[in-house]
Amino acid sequence: MMTRKFLSGQIFIVYFVVILFAFSIWIILSPNDHQNLVQKNLDEPKSNQWILDKIEKGEINFSGLDLSGLDLSGLDLSNAKFFGTILQKTDLSNSKLVHTDFSGANLRSANMEGSDLTNANLKNAYVYKTILKDANLEKADLSKANFCGATLDNQRFAESDFSYADLSYTNLFAADLKNAKLSNANLIGATLHSTDLSGKDLTGIKLIQANLFSVNFTNSNLKNADLRGADLTNTDLTNANLEGALLYGAKIDDAILTNTNLDDVDFETQLTERDFYHATTKLDLTKNDLSGIKLHGEYLEGINLSGKNLSGADLSGTVLRNANLSNTILFGANLEKADLTNADLRNAELSGTSLRYANLENADLRQIKINNTYFKNANLSFAQLDNTDLHNADFFNVNFTSANLENSDLSRAFLHGAILKNANLTNANLLQAELAYADLSNSNLSNANLKQTDLISADFSNANISGANMLLSYSKNAEFNNVIITDDTKIDSCFEKGFLHKVMCQGMRNLNSDSPPFYGEMRGYHRDDLA
Repeated sequence: MMTRKFLSGQIFIVYFVVILFAFSIWIILSPNDHQNLVQKNLDEPKSNQWILDKIEKGEINFSGLDLSGLDLSGLDLSNAKFFGTILQKTDLSNSKLVHTDFSGANLRSANMEGSDLTNANLKNAYVYKTILKDANLEKADLSKANFCGATLDNQRFAESDFSYADLSYTNLFAADLKNAKLSNANLIGATLHSTDLSGKDLTGIKLIQANLFSVNFTNSNLKNADLRGADLTNTDLTNANLEGALLYGAKIDDAILTNTNLDDVDFETQLTERDFYHATTKLDLTKNDLSGIKLHGEYLEGINLSGKNLSGADLSGTVLRNANLSNTILFGANLEKADLTNADLRNAELSGTSLRYANLENADLRQIKINNTYFKNANLSFAQLDNTDLHNADFFNVNFTSANLENSDLSRAFLHGAILKNANLTNANLLQAELAYADLSNSNLSNANLKQTDLISADFSNANISGANMLLSYSKNAEFNNVIITDDTKIDSCFEKGFLHKVMCQGMRNLNSDSPPFYGEMRGYHRDDLA
């Protein structure tokens, strides 16, 4: 009798082990439906049917809309209005855009290859990294547009208007600019190799450090032009007027100077930082409503713009060091690559603002208001962000070295690849945040809430996680070398390496749908950045 009971017990244990093993394998190998749904959403292109329907009905006014990422290639959009429209990464290739109004539009990284833009209006447009290969821009209004760094080589610009446009660091190699207007254009660092600029009025033009190799300037007026540091090798300046031009550091020895007017040429005045930015003498910044103002590349160090409305303003590349922007409304403003070192941005409205690659070192950002604000690759080292609501913020690859984030709400924040070395995150709320590949070495996370955070390959070396809540977090390949941990630090089986712990951990994740890994789902709109 005892033997039969013993055997029955053994059989039960064997059955239990088999069932447990099968259940474990199912949990580990079963597809993550949440992940599959995310991937499906990422793979599906953004629908453009709604706009096609409008075009078919004869509607042509799309001003102020967000049309980023749509496929509008091959369409006839002549005479359409895209005033202030967001067309970032939109495909407009091979489209007919004759007399189309793109004034003030954001065309960053848009594809306009092969499109016909004859007589189009791109005044004040943001054309950064826009693909314009083989596009027809004849007679187009390109005044005050930002083409910084654009590739425009071998393009034809017959009767195009580049007045006051930012063409700094553009590639205009062999471009046809013979009949283009270039008055007051910014051509700092531009490549104009082999272009024909003969007979043009280029009074006061900025050609600092430009590549002017073999450029034809015969009979041109370059009075008071700034050519400091420019390469004038083999440049033809026959009969050109260089009266009062600045030529410090210019390579002019091999230039053709037949009958060139060199009266009052300045070879002594050296370049300063301010010379690389626009002059602000003609700007009226005393008004409270400065919405939509174009301040790209301006030098505004120490300026007081506190409480002013700068919604939709273009402040890209602007120097705003030590500026007072407290309580300023910057809704939808462009601050990409702006220098905001030591700036005061307390209580500023930054919703919809782009701060990509901006320098905010040691800036005071306490109580800023952000919603769909884009900080990609921004420098926020030593910034003050304590006691601030940063819920759902996008901090992809942001540098937070030694920043103060104490008591801040970073729940569901996207901190993929962020640098948080030596950062103060005491009592910070990081519930369901994505910290995959983040550097948290030497950071202070005491009493922080890291429940259900995605910590894939994150580096916690020498970090202080005493009293932190790390339950249900996902720490695959994360580094926890020499961390400070106390009895009240909350960890679970997900931090253990044993097989049974892995099974228990996976089981808990399947039972908690909001648990990591998140695979970038919170910021799926720029998953291409993670490729």
